[in-house]
Amino acid sequence: MAERLSHINPPLASRARVVLDINKAERHIRGGMATKEKYEHEHQLRACSRDEK
Repeated sequence: MAERLSHINPPLASRARVVLDINKAERHIRGGMATKEKYEHEHQLRACSRDEK
């Protein structure tokens, strides 16, 4: 996408590159947070099911 855009509209391509670079730099953080939430949710479900017994 960025390669084609640089030929069509270079100023827009440079602005898009900034956004894409920020997203790439933050991607691993979002993935880690999603994994943490997943396991916290599973932990809560197991705790609730033990309380019902």
